[in-house]
Amino acid sequence: MKMNLIRNELFLNRRSFLISGAVILLFSAMFAGMADMYLSNELMVDMLKTMPQGLLDAFGMDAELMTTFEGWMAGEPFMFTVLLLGAFSGIWAATSISKEKDQQTGEFLFTLPYSRTSIFFHKILAQFIQITAISIVNLLIVFTFGSLFSSIDSPKTVMMLMLGAYFISLAFAGIGYAITSILSSERAAISLGVGIVLVSFLLNMLSSLNEKLNWMADFSLFSTFDTKQIVLEASLTMPGIFITLGIYLAGILIGNIIFVRRDITM
Repeated sequence: MKMNLIRNELFLNRRSFLISGAVILLFSAMFAGMADMYLSNELMVDMLKTMPQGLLDAFGMDAELMTTFEGWMAGEPFMFTVLLLGAFSGIWAATSISKEKDQQTGEFLFTLPYSRTSIFFHKILAQFIQITAISIVNLLIVFTFGSLFSSIDSPKTVMMLMLGAYFISLAFAGIGYAITSILSSERAAISLGVGIVLVSFLLNMLSSLNEKLNWMADFSLFSTFDTKQIVLEASLTMPGIFITLGIYLAGILIGNIIFVRRDITM
């Protein structure tokens, strides 16, 4: 393991890592801290029960689950966590090689006595550390603010929800790795990294509005895990785990093959 390559990637991503971490943790602290405002508001829960189920499903909300902290976290907080962590993961992955070309730093990097595969995998490892670190701290923030301002009945359920968001974010990163070597600029990579997540979210939202559009959910990573099932059973489905990790690993493999074979012009 070449620690200097990992340190270099962590150093290059330090600013985006701190910004993304701060944004995600701020939203998680806010959602976990304000949970009791909704849970103790019977009028709000009754109003949700009168809304069309399709509209609630589009935003990941379930009136029957909104009586517990775990049910609250399975709604909008879960969606926002996947949106933010997935977008930042996708951006880091998609810019892995494209930023080297755009900033013309690849010429120096590729003169080092390391193979392209080694360089690529050490970049992935550094970003895996970033995504995992944010996810762990995010879970601790949710536990802390949930315990201070609400009541957590099942810590395991909360952990499974955050783990599901983590797996989905890795899948978005996998897609980014698959395309990073064919992108010519960092700006294009950032746009695609965010765009893929937003399109996936939009497909999931539209699929909930009409039965004729249910097929769209099959093309959205947001529907990989059923949050209601997670709340009721405190577990993740094996198909969801296999799909997300499969996309992550397949994206890494495809990205490495393209990177090794492609003539990278700096």
